[in-house]
Amino acid sequence: MRPHRAIRCWLTERRDLAARVRRAEELLEAREKQHDTLLQDYVQKDIKIAELEAELAQHRQYLEGLRLTMQRQEHQGP
Repeated sequence: MRPHRAIRCWLTERRDLAARVRRAEELLEAREKQHDTLLQDYVQKDIKIAELEAELAQHRQYLEGLRLTMQRQEHQGP
């Protein structure tokens, strides 16, 4: 192989490798954005679940109080 042909081959390989590296970096960046979005979604859902659980606990507490009040009234009679 003549030297200038070898250099051209080397330059082509280098260019191809650089293109592959850029593509890999783009894919990595896209995956990182997807990961960040999913993580944010999960955090928001966890927050909503915690809020709903707290609301449910309040309703249960209210219903328990109502049940106790009704029991007291039944035992006291008219």
